[in-house]
Amino acid sequence: MKNLLSILYILFTIPAFGQYEYFANIEQNQVYDNVSLLGSNCGPRLQASFKTFRLSGLGNNNINYGYLSYVQPINLKNGNYIGIGGCMLQYYSTLFDNRSGSILTSYNKQLSDKNGTKQFLSLDIGFTLS
Repeated sequence: MKNLLSILYILFTIPAFGQYEYFANIEQNQVYDNVSLLGSNCGPRLQASFKTFRLSGLGNNNINYGYLSYVQPINLKNGNYIGIGGCMLQYYSTLFDNRSGSILTSYNKQLSDKNGTKQFLSLDIGFTLS
């Protein structure tokens, strides 16, 4: 009975595991995943990526994913900085078409500077329209 319950559990929980709908990596779209990274690379940054994924279980259906973001840091005199930016995201296939745009801002307060390692506290606000 215990083995039967284990097999049933595995069979019914495997479909429950998922993934982000845009199938992307944090390195390629840092601002979408974590708004507190706005302006953290000490200069303006433009990121763009496009990917196509083949879904073997759905015939010839592909998922296409596109991402574009721009981030501009504004350094303040006391070591703190403000990050402003925006991003656009689109993922689509023959089954769906999703688009969104975001306006993002972040205030980063420097807490300490120990051994050349700066630590910040971040307050972030983002508005997204889908």
